[in-house]
Amino acid sequence: MLPALSAVARFKDGIRVHANVLSLDLRGITVRLLEPAPASTHTWIRFGLPDGSQSCMALGEVVEHNDDVLRLRFKHIFPDARRALRRALAQSSATPQAQAA
Repeated sequence: MLPALSAVARFKDGIRVHANVLSLDLRGITVRLLEPAPASTHTWIRFGLPDGSQSCMALGEVVEHNDDVLRLRFKHIFPDARRALRRALAQSSATPQAQAA
């Protein structure tokens, strides 16, 4: 399991790039890459949920890739992962710390 708000993007040819989550919602994710990544139109990404309860895996369409920032629109999330993401986001938006961030 990945720590909360950390991520690993898996690109073609098995290239894995670690990242930190900048923003996350039900539609997609934006991450800061910790090392250079190849150009791609889609990538699998595994990310730790904000509440630390588990990691989720999603297929994302690359919407933006500038320097070290990668923004993905979710194309596929497994049903169990989508439910966990929805729960974690609802829980984090209910806490004062999450609202201040």
